[in-house]
Amino acid sequence: MSDTAISSLFGMYLVNNNLATPDDIVRALDRQRELQTPLGTTALRNRYLNMKQVFTTLNLQAQTGRRFGDIAVELGFLTRDQLQELLIMQALERPKLGQLLVEMGVFDEVTMQSHHEAYVRQLQFGPNKEAAAS
Repeated sequence: MSDTAISSLFGMYLVNNNLATPDDIVRALDRQRELQTPLGTTALRNRYLNMKQVFTTLNLQAQTGRRFGDIAVELGFLTRDQLQELLIMQALERPKLGQLLVEMGVFDEVTMQSHHEAYVRQLQFGPNKEAAAS
């Protein structure tokens, strides 16, 4: 499951439990996308691609609208395994939804940590057993 999908699920948890508004979550997810490092930049920084390969891939992306990584693999610039490694690197650099909600003033850090821990417990034990694990 992608990091973006995980953020969306945590956001749904916050909304479903009346801890945040849908607008709060949408604004934070939009901000998360804005702050995401482009895959080409991650590939350059980690020396998976050179500048010429990035520009070639970007030009094809502009023409076709396809994903940067898929094009780079198709051109033989990256293997599927390398693309997966880059996507993991990119996800690790992306700010977390909770961090953004704190920065937006929706929660303070202690409250966010508490909500995140409750969410993780629910994932581990299920929604009916989460309260019993507290």
